[in-house]
Amino acid sequence: MTFPRKTPKKQLIAKAINLSRYAKRLTESDPAALDLLRATLFIPWDAAAMQAILDGCAIDDETALKKALRVLRKQVMLRLIVRDLAGLADLREVMNTATLLAEVTTHFALSRIDSWLRSQYGAPIGKKAARARPGRGRHG
Repeated sequence: MTFPRKTPKKQLIAKAINLSRYAKRLTESDPAALDLLRATLFIPWDAAAMQAILDGCAIDDETALKKALRVLRKQVMLRLIVRDLAGLADLREVMNTATLLAEVTTHFALSRIDSWLRSQYGAPIGKKAARARPGRGRHG
């Protein structure tokens, strides 16, 4: 569904939210999400913006990491859904944004988890060291 170019932002958001139960639930449960959407509707997502949101979260354990990833996913998906339904985003933008979300969140989560595990257990030894030890090889 496309809207005329001069359609007011408020109307674009309202119509798109009425078309998406997910967007409607998000905006009803979090009024701040709607305020943020109004402020950023005409700005397509990029990796730097996603990363900035994650970098702004205080993350010191797995629970906080999961929460930060959920917060980012909700923000990205809400704006993307509304931009798509309002005709502000083409298929390329929708696919690119979904891919960026997956890449940014995966990289971020892996880097945090890797850091926590290294501080707890040390750096991994690697395949060569595992094969050199008796009883640790593929057949041993």
